[in-house]
Amino acid sequence: MNASQWKCRVFESTSAVNRADWHAVVDATGDWGMDLRLLRVLEETLGDQGRFWHVVVYNPAGCPVACASLGLFTADGIQTAPMVFQQLTRHVRRVWPACLRLRVLFCGLPVPAGASHLRIAPGTDPATVLHVLHNTMVQLARTQRAHLLVFKELSDVQAQQVAPLEKLGYQRGVIPPAYLLTTQFDTFDNYCAALKARYRNQITRSQKKFRRAGFQTMCVHDSQAIARLYTPQLHSLYEAVWSRAAARLEKHPVEFFRRMAQEFPGQTSLTLIYRDNRMAAFNFGLAAAHAYHSLYCGLDYTLSSAGDLYFNLFYEDLDQAFRRTCREIHLGQTSDEFKTRLGCEQQPLWFYARALGSVWHTGLTVAFKMFPEKPLVMERYDVFKENTHNQAPPQPGIAVSHYAEQIAPVAARPAGAQSETNTDKAGTGAG
Repeated sequence: MNASQWKCRVFESTSAVNRADWHAVVDATGDWGMDLRLLRVLEETLGDQGRFWHVVVYNPAGCPVACASLGLFTADGIQTAPMVFQQLTRHVRRVWPACLRLRVLFCGLPVPAGASHLRIAPGTDPATVLHVLHNTMVQLARTQRAHLLVFKELSDVQAQQVAPLEKLGYQRGVIPPAYLLTTQFDTFDNYCAALKARYRNQITRSQKKFRRAGFQTMCVHDSQAIARLYTPQLHSLYEAVWSRAAARLEKHPVEFFRRMAQEFPGQTSLTLIYRDNRMAAFNFGLAAAHAYHSLYCGLDYTLSSAGDLYFNLFYEDLDQAFRRTCREIHLGQTSDEFKTRLGCEQQPLWFYARALGSVWHTGLTVAFKMFPEKPLVMERYDVFKENTHNQAPPQPGIAVSHYAEQIAPVAARPAGAQSETNTDKAGTGAG
């Protein structure tokens, strides 16, 4: 089919998007990653760090057949490069500060981690959609002086769907995998009971250490309570984790977390760890259509080893996700060994990139030779007893947090001070 007969409409904000056309392609109830509320929160809280556009592709009959969200950010081209290359670039930046600080137009946004922001309606030719979308992105990139076009965080199935990009000059690369725990457990205790003794004992030892150190936990689902508890002091724990992440792009402000709680009432959760009057760690997530997404965490590294805070934060967060009858628990990227030992399935992720201009094309080709061509493959641990997943699932519905009665006393307590930061696996994206 002649791509010239297809049309592409570009909207600079979610308020301008035709909702009927958007939802003709995007599931209005189950696809929260493309939910216009989420996209609006990103626009309004990250506007000082990037720009956003939303695209609807129409076939010759005028029917909407694809949707995409685009984001323009400045990326540091050496963050994940080999150490020798990083050191060389730092020397160059003494005289050329902008060296390898790239303006990148992404088809894909920062949230949720490990998910794309391209949807193509069933029965639609992906090659034609991608051709139309590519032309639109090239025009935007040129007006915005972008150096690279990137389709990011694609699953195996999505990577196959967008493979026609290779005919448009894109190269495929691999990024750190995401981790998914598929479950029918209704509490963390039941989950532990289903583990083989070796893996259960590891958790038990960590929990005992946690309790001996005097740490306590709380989980909040109420939007107003989350907004009240998510203070700048608590946010400093997120900043500590962000500063250690191997790859850093966006940095969410306090208002992002508060707005998410307001836009998704009852779906967001804030799992907290505290000791005395000091907040020590948190995890922020969202439940939608029986899937839970662990989004971002924060950690006071001066207290971390005292009670295995990172591990116990995940244990408590899993418990609240189980109690909300979530069947799929998305635990984001990084911390590969830990998440594999929880029983997670590894999900490879890919990206496609194309440079604009011959110089940048040459540089991108060289860069691709430095990075692995195949995804990281972790050993699959057999953590569960036989027939674990044959138990009858609990009845669906959103359960009230069993920590709810603790909200009032802790809400009045001041959060912990800024902690000292350095590199750790607990990066953004609940890693």
